[in-house]
Amino acid sequence: MTTSRRTPDRRATSADVARAAGVSRATVSYVLNATPNQSIPDATRDRVRAAADRLGYIPSAHGRALRQGLGETVLVLEPDWMPSSTSARLWSSLSTSLAEVGLVCVFSHTAGVATSLRQVLTTFVPRLVLSFVPLSEDDAELLATQSVPLLRLDVGNGGRGGDHLELDEHIGRAQVEHLVTAGRRKLAFLDLVDERARAQSTARAAGAGAAAGAAARQGVTLERLDFDFTSEIVGTAVHRILDGGFDGVCCFNDDVALVALSRLQDAGSRVPDDVAVVGADDLSVGAFTSPPLTTVSLDNERIGRYFALSVAAAAGLDSASEPDRDAAARVHVIHRGSS
Repeated sequence: MTTSRRTPDRRATSADVARAAGVSRATVSYVLNATPNQSIPDATRDRVRAAADRLGYIPSAHGRALRQGLGETVLVLEPDWMPSSTSARLWSSLSTSLAEVGLVCVFSHTAGVATSLRQVLTTFVPRLVLSFVPLSEDDAELLATQSVPLLRLDVGNGGRGGDHLELDEHIGRAQVEHLVTAGRRKLAFLDLVDERARAQSTARAAGAGAAAGAAARQGVTLERLDFDFTSEIVGTAVHRILDGGFDGVCCFNDDVALVALSRLQDAGSRVPDDVAVVGADDLSVGAFTSPPLTTVSLDNERIGRYFALSVAAAAGLDSASEPDRDAAARVHVIHRGSS
């Protein structure tokens, strides 16, 4: 867990901007708050904005936050994950757990990435920013200038410099360990070729590789195969599994596993007799396939609570318990018919 907070010697004020731009404070307020029906020349507006940017001044949203009841808001900067019910459950758990300590979540998929964080802070100033994405030095400095604590967390997809739970590594490791226990020795990892999944898939493959390496003396090998949701790539991956004599397949997630399961059976392979298939993320539909899909599940409720307690601690709030990092990082295999 990484937090940062710095109190500057003196924050720039609207009077500073007014002096730098050679205008009145009222003009500064009109320009930066986009007050309608004001006849202010474009050149003057540009001069005011340039002065504000140079001085690091942001129109005070603290007052608006207090008036609008936003003083106990946490701005959550979401990672660019593949859409899934798993992430939805995680964010729901985080919101519920934060509500228990009196905090409200505002989620943003673009702030600090496609949308300027400065623009967001002109709308409201949160109690704390919880970031699952890497922030630029300028954005981190901006938060410090506004005296907004920054908490960096990482669920395990690439190590962003915050608290690194290694959840994705644990998923890949659990898949391989399960297959090895079931007697499988020649394993494949189906790696989803999608930019949004790249960091997670890399981490899961790394966990799988580490577990296979630990079992190498038992004759276990692991090969990483590209996979995406196009007929050509799916067909290539399935033929590679069949022609290569693989007897166990670890899949990036359940979506990949469901396609692999179906295509392997269409090609005449008996699952799990000839080849075992294991997914990840525990999609509900996996329990109703034929055979039912073995998967690796995260405890999203526990993870969300861990994040919430970490936020409460960083925000200086009292809570009934301390964050349990080890418990949050646990994964478990749901063993079904596909393995």
